[in-house]
Amino acid sequence: MLAATSWDELGRNWREYMPDGRQAWSVMDRLRYRGSQRRPTSSGGAEWETIVAMAFVPPPADALDLLDAGGGVLDVRSGDRWDLFFPGYFKSSWDREHSVSRLVLPARMSRHAPPPDTARRRPAGQDFLGDWYFNHDSFDVMRYEVESQSQRRFVYDGRPTLVVVRATYDADGEPEVDWPSLASGPLSDRLHGVRSLSLAEVVHRISTDLEQGGEDPQWGVGAVLSREGFERSQRTAAAEIGIAAAGGTLAVWLNHMLGL
Repeated sequence: MLAATSWDELGRNWREYMPDGRQAWSVMDRLRYRGSQRRPTSSGGAEWETIVAMAFVPPPADALDLLDAGGGVLDVRSGDRWDLFFPGYFKSSWDREHSVSRLVLPARMSRHAPPPDTARRRPAGQDFLGDWYFNHDSFDVMRYEVESQSQRRFVYDGRPTLVVVRATYDADGEPEVDWPSLASGPLSDRLHGVRSLSLAEVVHRISTDLEQGGEDPQWGVGAVLSREGFERSQRTAAAEIGIAAAGGTLAVWLNHMLGL
């Protein structure tokens, strides 16, 4: 369970103005770290793959209540095989965080801009989330980045949402996100009237699928991922391979017929 404030490298504002005791991950930096922990091989091409999972869950949400009460168990359950990122959140043990939290600069602010006014902020929870804080600017920037990078295969609609996508690693441990594999869907949430799977069920099902090598194309969480979005991602991945091989007039015809 990782708090994340950016898709790729942390912005200069975060690095320079983050006091000691604050922690925030970028998704790609975390993937690179995982790649660095594996022994490099001498062969080329994709060597191994992992799942990138993100929970777009601004407060309030049932998923946050579950994470606050049982985050320790969920963190252990996911183990070292995969990570679940929470866009817009950061961790802090800074003793002034409760009263002066806006010193964390919004991700889209100019590096020359002065720190914003201070404002009181409460942590996201009392137990596991007792040192987690939410930054709405970082959440919105990550939403925009994932929507753009995925070519709008994912569009956030305001509900607590799970996003999953594959990432592959080359022999040097450098990750590459397979955006056509992206699928998403809403998590169970009483406020929004959604009944699918809870955050706890998602973590346990993905972990079980990876441990057992079930190779479920929906990682055991098909009840969350929309069939329309999943079928589109599968179709798009297959079609892009065919179109790349076809070329010329045939490629144009295939694009038109498949609606790509």
